[in-house]
Amino acid sequence: MGEPPVVKKSHRRVAEVRNISRFRSYRERKRKTVVSATSSGFKLENPFDRFSSFEKIVSVIAWIYRFFKNCKLKKEDRVKRQLRVLERNYGEFTISKIIQRERFFWSRG
Repeated sequence: MGEPPVVKKSHRRVAEVRNISRFRSYRERKRKTVVSATSSGFKLENPFDRFSSFEKIVSVIAWIYRFFKNCKLKKEDRVKRQLRVLERNYGEFTISKIIQRERFFWSRG
């Protein structure tokens, strides 16, 4: 009717050995990955060097500011006309903050 207890134990042992060998082969296949980064000597350029005049920089920053504001609005509420004085003033303010951060942040240390 049933198998003797010795045979049942041997079947279990064979199954355990198979599982262990599968685990070992999986562990051997699993390798550690090492990621390294090297500097190619590329210096980040100053973004202000891309523009020929102060007015262009102010306009670009004002347009970016408007884009962020428009992203939060519904499609029918978005602003689509020329830049307003308030937006241009915000552009000038942002540039002054960037310059101050560049000049005074490093002098603290």
